[in-house]
Amino acid sequence: MENQIALAALMRWRAEKAGRIDELEKEIETLRVDLVHLDSVILDKGQGVIDPEAIPSRNRFPRKSKWFAHREITRIIYDVLRPLPEGEAVPARTIVNAAMRLKGFNPEADRGLRGTYMNKFLCQLGALAARGVVAKIGQHKDHVTWRLSRINTEEAAG
Repeated sequence: MENQIALAALMRWRAEKAGRIDELEKEIETLRVDLVHLDSVILDKGQGVIDPEAIPSRNRFPRKSKWFAHREITRIIYDVLRPLPEGEAVPARTIVNAAMRLKGFNPEADRGLRGTYMNKFLCQLGALAARGVVAKIGQHKDHVTWRLSRINTEEAAG
């Protein structure tokens, strides 16, 4: 075999991935056992009226980002939306472009990174909209703009 070093590295990498899968499968099994116990208690305390399977899962879990510190995305959103005149809204792209410039990237040149940033910011804008902090104007993806909610305009000013 010619590339023994490369082959050894690939085998080691595969072993690490397989080990990680084993860890995650054990964690999944533990979570499933926890769900069985929780479902039992819900059925008992809910007197059979509540179906635990009908309870939707919560899918949004904040993940650490190598680009942004804790709450930095929210702060950038506020920094872009706060100075807007009352009732004016901007597309998410404007917020993302401002964030990229803040981090020293060119939004026009780094299109792949802009897509990654866009996903992160749209996720956070959606979460802020669900809490009533920002308002989403429009429904079609190409025509959606964002602004601070009227209620939260004073809160964001501070």
